[in-house]
Amino acid sequence: FALGASTAGFAGVFNASKLGLVSPDQFGFAVSFTVLAMVVLGGMGNIWGVAIGAFTLYEIQSVLLKQLNQFFQGQHIPILEKIDFVQYQFLLYGLALVGMMLLRPEGLFPSRRRQRELHEATAEVGDLPPPTAAIGD
Repeated sequence: FALGASTAGFAGVFNASKLGLVSPDQFGFAVSFTVLAMVVLGGMGNIWGVAIGAFTLYEIQSVLLKQLNQFFQGQHIPILEKIDFVQYQFLLYGLALVGMMLLRPEGLFPSRRRQRELHEATAEVGDLPPPTAAIGD
């Protein structure tokens, strides 16, 4: 915890010195949602996983979405030519978050503790006895 907090504080100092002013308006929904997506994608409880998640989302945001626009412009598909994928980045992040929660809830690079917690919880659910007949059947 202390390592993560000190790293966040260090980054906050650089951000404040770069911007010159820090206010709550700078950290709206878009920033909060992007940080949440980075943490969930990379893996909760693992610093390296979160760093890789942040790098992955940055690359998706700055490179992949722009290249998707150029790719579909050249395909001459009328529906896809009109879509600007950069405008729909939060929709795509949301779909990715739902997919991650369904398919791999521990993230891409989970901590051993978090992975063990999730797998123990699914094992306990699997050990439940079968349901009995309802009253009146």
